[in-house]
Amino acid sequence: MRTRLGGPRRAPLLLLSLASLALPRASSAQSLDGASTDAAPPSSPAVSAAPAAPEAPASQAPASEAPADPQGFNADLFASGPPASGASGEDPSVRLQIFGDAGFVARTARDVWMLEPSTAGGQSARGMEVPWNTFHAAHVDLFLTSSVGRLDFLAETLLEADMEDNEFRIDVERVQVSYLVSNALRVKLGRVHQAFGYYNDTYHHGSIFELTTGRPFLVQFEDMGGVIGPHLVGAMIDGTFSLGGAGDLRYDLEVGNGHLPDITAIANAGAASNFKRVNLRVRWMPRFLDGLIVGVNGALDEVPAMGDSGHGVNMRPNALGELIGGVHLVYMEHHAHVLVEGAVVRHTDRGTGDVYETAGGFAELGYAFGDWTPYVRWESLRLSRGDDPAWATTVFGMRGARDVRDARVGVNWHPNEHLALKLEARWLDVDGAVDTQQASGQFQLAFGF
Repeated sequence: MRTRLGGPRRAPLLLLSLASLALPRASSAQSLDGASTDAAPPSSPAVSAAPAAPEAPASQAPASEAPADPQGFNADLFASGPPASGASGEDPSVRLQIFGDAGFVARTARDVWMLEPSTAGGQSARGMEVPWNTFHAAHVDLFLTSSVGRLDFLAETLLEADMEDNEFRIDVERVQVSYLVSNALRVKLGRVHQAFGYYNDTYHHGSIFELTTGRPFLVQFEDMGGVIGPHLVGAMIDGTFSLGGAGDLRYDLEVGNGHLPDITAIANAGAASNFKRVNLRVRWMPRFLDGLIVGVNGALDEVPAMGDSGHGVNMRPNALGELIGGVHLVYMEHHAHVLVEGAVVRHTDRGTGDVYETAGGFAELGYAFGDWTPYVRWESLRLSRGDDPAWATTVFGMRGARDVRDARVGVNWHPNEHLALKLEARWLDVDGAVDTQQASGQFQLAFGF
């Protein structure tokens, strides 16, 4: 979600400031690890890691660790999953990494709503005319981490351009500090990608870590049509417990600011109400199959009342109770990439008692042949037939969407740990007030240094 800290002239100043922090320590910084997604060793704790699982035999990676991605690069740098032991050193280490992407997309339909504005995704809610095809280079991600002992700090700042004016602006995506108490407890405070499902807090803003060219709608960012609301500002705890021969159990519990009346915005500096969002995720990592993760989620929130949405549609006279349930199944070992997620969002009008439900899910499958990983992803999203007022300010509400189906097939070539080239064909079908059937082809070159 965009946090406008200043105009495009501020971007170079921010880049120089962050670089000045990292460059003096460049000799101690590590390059992207193209071999493993294991947690960082005790001498260099992973900033985004969670408490470590009990030590496993050398022939078997700890079941609580994130499974190795078949593409062969270190997605754990961005993940908030694998546990790590705290180091005993006193001097903090500072590391700055830079990620980004560029490419070309060609689409068959002009009348397309703005679901992916940074890649010239289609006609915006303001009626912007969009070309049939376009080159794009709209993301520069600055990923700053620091650690001392068991204390870790992370800040992720995105320089991003959209189709409104094609100017770069500054988005502070994550800022968090965490302290590792033990394998069973890590405490974290700040703005995070909430622990919902698998995709949301494993893949962040570095496109090089994603198998496809873009996020599923279910976990898309707030200002781009996301359903669950990926970001959270608050306090979190997580940890891992051994179940002996049955495997490991991992938990994440988060409490933070609830929705703003405009749910495409995020309550960074202050909440709209005293109601706090609560999110719980529980995962089981069995011993009998390395790399398998089975997880469930439950989240409770409230969508505040609002007057005119600013778009003349779906005004919300009453607050809505929000209950979200989700499941996910993941397997990423032996060159396989299997990721299946689903969720149901239930809104209840506090005044009338009306109930609205949105359900969706996706399956992402791939298999690596050396540096090449062919993949497919299918997603289906069914929004409430009763014009859920929660979506008033989203692209779903503004375009009257009811059913969304998104199919992708492509190949990801990962020649080294710094580059990923993706070639993808896509079919998008949206039923609603403005129906859309769109075919597209895209290549994307993602990088990380």
